[in-house]
Amino acid sequence: MKAKTYKKPLKPSPISGVGFAGAGPGRAKGSKNAISKQVVEDVFAVYEDLGGQDYLKKLAESNDKHDRQLWAAIAAKLMPNKIENEVTGSVTIDALIIAASEGDSE
Repeated sequence: MKAKTYKKPLKPSPISGVGFAGAGPGRAKGSKNAISKQVVEDVFAVYEDLGGQDYLKKLAESNDKHDRQLWAAIAAKLMPNKIENEVTGSVTIDALIIAASEGDSE
């Protein structure tokens, strides 16, 4: 019987400190697993069944406190967490206020 030979043991990953440095790349960053994707599709199907945009408008315009809270919670979850923009040149606060009140984005 021939003796088994082993390769040198792999070291923990220098990036995460766990796993092994020789391990594969794993799932791509930001990719969704199959279950998450199915849940999103199911929630969207219910949204469509309830009336889509008309349903959301009804929630937002409702006199019922709970409907408005639901609308606010949905809207807040869909808003980006961080918005970045770069301003070049000089801009005064007064100019920004005037532009915002006129609906001008430039």
